[in-house]
Amino acid sequence: MVFLWFLDGDEGAVTVDWVVLTAALVGFGIGTTAAVRGGV
Repeated sequence: MVFLWFLDGDEGAVTVDWVVLTAALVGFGIGTTAAVRGGV
C-alpha cells in the first residue's frame, strides 16, 4: 500500500526520492555489467 501511495504522490519530495532510487538502480546495473564483462 505504501508503494502505491509513493507512486501516486505529486509532491516534489516524492519525485526527488523516485529520481534518486532510479539513479541508484541504474548505477548498480552499470556496475554489475562492468564487473561481469571484465570477467568473474
